[in-house]
Formats: sequence, C-alpha cells, structure tokens
Amino acid sequence: MSKRVYVGMSGGVDSSVAALLLYLQGYVVTGFTLDLWDRDNNDVKDAAKVCEQIGIPHIIIDLRSTFKEKVVDVFLSEYKYARTPNPCVICNKYIKFGAMLDYIRDKADYIATGHYAKVVFDENIGRYHFEKSVDEKKDQTYMFYTLTQEQISKIIMPLGNYKKENIRTLAEENGFVSAKKPDSQDICFLEGMELEQFIRKNAPDQLADGNIIDKNGKILGRHNGISCYTIGQRRGLGVPSDKKIYVTNIDYINNTVVLDDEKYIFSNTLFAENVNFQPFEKLEKQVEVTAKIRYAAKPAKAVISPENGGVRVEFETPQRAITPGQSVVFYNGDILVGGGIICT
Repeated sequence: MSKRVYVGMSGGVDSSVAALLLYLQGYVVTGFTLDLWDRDNNDVKDAAKVCEQIGIPHIIIDLRSTFKEKVVDVFLSEYKYARTPNPCVICNKYIKFGAMLDYIRDKADYIATGHYAKVVFDENIGRYHFEKSVDEKKDQTYMFYTLTQEQISKIIMPLGNYKKENIRTLAEENGFVSAKKPDSQDICFLEGMELEQFIRKNAPDQLADGNIIDKNGKILGRHNGISCYTIGQRRGLGVPSDKKIYVTNIDYINNTVVLDDEKYIFSNTLFAENVNFQPFEKLEKQVEVTAKIRYAAKPAKAVISPENGGVRVEFETPQRAITPGQSVVFYNGDILVGGGIICT
C-alpha cells in the first residue's frame, strides 16, 4: 500500500515541485495550505491550481489561533524584552511540524515541505538528523534544529538533492503557475509593514519613548520604543555623530538604547538556552563545531560546552553583533548537530 503524505503548499515554486516529485515517486499526495494570518488569496489560488495540474486534492487548514498564540504573540513579547526573535524557527517547531503533525496523525504517514534540506536516518546510532542541501545558497537546515526525533521521523524534504535552478526548470516544464514566482523574503505576518508599524498596530504599549545613551550614561537622544532596535544596528538611530556608532546594548528595564563604537559589538563567547540536539540526546562534554549566530551568518569554528542546563559557545574568532533572541545553530560538516536561543 502506498504511503500517504501531506505536502505544505505555499503557492511558491519549491512546494509545487515537492508535491510533484512525491506524486511521481508513488506517494498518495494531498496538498495543504495553512491559513495562519491574512494570507494572499493569490497564493492559495496558485497552490490549488498546481494541485489540480498534478491531479491531487488541495485543502486549507485553519491554524490562525494557534499561530497567533505560539508565533505572533511570542514574537511581540520577545521584542518587549529586548530580544530579536526568529519567528520561522518558532513556527517550524509549533505549527508546521507541531500542530500539523498532530493534524495528520490519523490521515497520513508523513508531512513534506519544499525546504532545501535533507532528512537522514543514521542506522549506526538509530537517530534522525538533518544534513545541508546540495544547494548551499538555499540551505535551510538552520530553521530545523528545534525538531525532535519523533517529528523528524515523519518529515520528507524532497528538494535536498536539487539546485534551485533545477526546481524552476521542472516547474516550467510542467507549466506550473508558480514557475517564475520570486522567492518570499519577508516574515509572512508583517504583511509588507515595517517592524515598527506592525508593533504599533498589534502591541502599541511596547513603544514607550526613552533615552538613547552612550556607555557612560550620557543622553544622546530619544527613541520611540526599544522594540524598534537590535544589536549591531547603525541606520535609523536618529542621533547625529561624526563617527559610525552602533546599538551595543538594549536595556528593557530602564528603557534605554546604548550606542558605541563598532568594536563593542564583537564577542568570542555566548550562552544559549532551550537547546536541542539531534545526533545525540544531550551534550555531555566539549565538542568542536561550526556555528551560525543567525540564518545569514557564515559558519564559524567554535567549541560548545554544557553549562547550567544550556550551552556555552566559544568562537575561534570574534563574532559581530551576537543578538539575544536569535538562534545559534551548530554543525559537524554538513550535519546539523543542534542549536539554542542566544541569551548573552
């Protein structure tokens, strides 16, 4: 009997081809589009059209209340406490591979997406992990370090062995409406708004005015809310200066933003909490890895050590703008080892 798989369909080219590939491999495929926020109806129509072209059903699943609670509210709360979150990491954990896996439990064997990553089962240790996509520019493994063994065992990512250009070619050859659609770059629920606009609309109490100061406490100007700032920021500070200055600290208790020279945003160490590992259950000793302090960062050599229920990360070279709330993610070559949320 053929295995059943639900494929997340965003209306974009990657998920369209993922559904096609699984259909051609003999899976019984159902395409689904998540109703999470005020989604563009054109994306839903494009997803439904592709499913029609392939010859598979398409459904819409309403997870708006869960998404608001688990992703949007947490996103806003993190900014309130001077942290800069990555909502896609949170969404993958609680929505795409959390609530959705619960939804399909008695309906399908697997969930699949159009992400660029490989799901691997290591028979030697009996554990699942992710490996980097063959298309390094598109690799998305950074987003999946939170996932558990049970979750990974139910996931298929058919694009891990493809280059992006090959995916577009397949979409064009099959006449998909999504073939030439540009990749989405924005956080989906911002709806084209700047961050300050979104916060002002959804959590205006977080935008209390306060002082912008230097490291000695001298007042340099005023800000419109600490939620509008992030570590390492240089533009839009509203403070005249004859030299380049950057956000080096955000103090939510005193509602202040601290500016200083660029050298003060470099550091060799950080501490991370809410850590999760995939090739092993728990970090027991020091391990050499390469680590990324944000999605677009270049991997850097580091040593990770267990400390107070979390992980201390010591980099070989100083890293620029290590930012609380972001994820630090660890690799051993192409293998995703794990990660955690940066505290300090």
